[in-house]
Amino acid sequence: MKFSDTLIIVTRNLRRRKGRTILTAIGVTIGTAAIVAMMSLAIGLKENAVRSISMFGSLTEIEVYPNYDMTTHSQVNKLDEGAAEQIRSIPGVKAVMPKSQYNSGQVELQVDRKTCSTEVIGVDALAGINFDYDMAEGKYLTGGSNEAVIGYYVPEMLREKRRPRRDSGEEQQNSAAAPASVVQPARLSDDVPRTQLVNRTVTLTAAKTGPGGKNVSKTIKVKVVGMLSETRSSPGSSVIYVPLDMVRELNNWAGALQSGVSLREGRESYMNLTVRVPEREKVEYVVECIRQMGFRAFSPITELKEVNKAFFIIQMILGGIGAISLLVATIGIINTMVMSILERTREIGILKVLGATIPNIRKMFLIEAGTIGFLGGMAGLVISYAIAGIINFIYRSANFLGIPEEAVGDIAVIPVWLALFALTFATLVGVLAGIYPAVRAARLSPLNAIRQE
Repeated sequence: MKFSDTLIIVTRNLRRRKGRTILTAIGVTIGTAAIVAMMSLAIGLKENAVRSISMFGSLTEIEVYPNYDMTTHSQVNKLDEGAAEQIRSIPGVKAVMPKSQYNSGQVELQVDRKTCSTEVIGVDALAGINFDYDMAEGKYLTGGSNEAVIGYYVPEMLREKRRPRRDSGEEQQNSAAAPASVVQPARLSDDVPRTQLVNRTVTLTAAKTGPGGKNVSKTIKVKVVGMLSETRSSPGSSVIYVPLDMVRELNNWAGALQSGVSLREGRESYMNLTVRVPEREKVEYVVECIRQMGFRAFSPITELKEVNKAFFIIQMILGGIGAISLLVATIGIINTMVMSILERTREIGILKVLGATIPNIRKMFLIEAGTIGFLGGMAGLVISYAIAGIINFIYRSANFLGIPEEAVGDIAVIPVWLALFALTFATLVGVLAGIYPAVRAARLSPLNAIRQE
């Protein structure tokens, strides 16, 4: 019997029993749709979790902090240039970026008549070329002595300076004890336009109380060359990044003003280090090496590992629940094929007399069962995509997290591999379910089958 003849017979039998074929395929459809829909939820939740973790930093970057003695509040191991060189020597480390902070409070940033308090952090600008900084506008520090990069929320924090009114004697008395200008506190809820700062020169003013209680200030002008993206900035924070030497200069000025002691270049302790490891597979190894040196090390990829473990268990549980429906569908296919044998016993006998071999008969029933599984799998996939679309629409519309619509990811995701796996698995289930009926049909005696009424 030719394979084309087998396909013709299979198609004719499935069409002749449309109702039974459709009902049997519906069982596979429900099982496939249940598995794919539940797995898509687990995958979507995992991708959202990974996206959230990635927002706190690159998966190939490690943040290193010193350990502190809680009794003396001093660093146990100095996070200085010597420590940075040790970390650079770890296999797999591509770059290390030291960061230092102005230690005497916040600095006032001013452009035109707008101002805000900002946190000044110094970074090694030359090391920045080895890091992937997502910029909303402009570029990262290039090594210039008077460059700066601002966080995304700095333009929102700027407010106009307001002079106190002098309408009454009481107000005049209060204003005498107040500064010449009063900066209104920044509130992100205020509906004010963002100030354009990139490619503009701003003034940084550091204030310090000197000997005799006299207020002393130091002013530095810097050019803003870029602005970090929203995902790289903390909401509500006003951080400005400048070259490391600039923060060292400010700390030397503040230290000399207070105690007459200046830091020697390269001897100060850093606030933290950012370590770049190009290969994700080596991040955990580098983190462990840094911790063995006595420093605290954090990488989003360590959190990602725990997330992957948790969601793997969730996927198995949800997939198992859907597999129960597919198991019930398998029983339905077996029942349908056995009934088909009983109804077509005489036909099977005639085919054997005409020359059909046992493998021909077995193949015919296996193809019928596999076709039912394939059709059910296709219908299940269509339903799964529809369910995923509805879930994602509701999730985006409700916007439970209150984040911008363009930043909201799908909560139900059906990757290509899942669709192909579901279709293959449904077809395979049909074939496996047809093995027993196929073997039973192949064993029928031709003479007994022909005499069967």
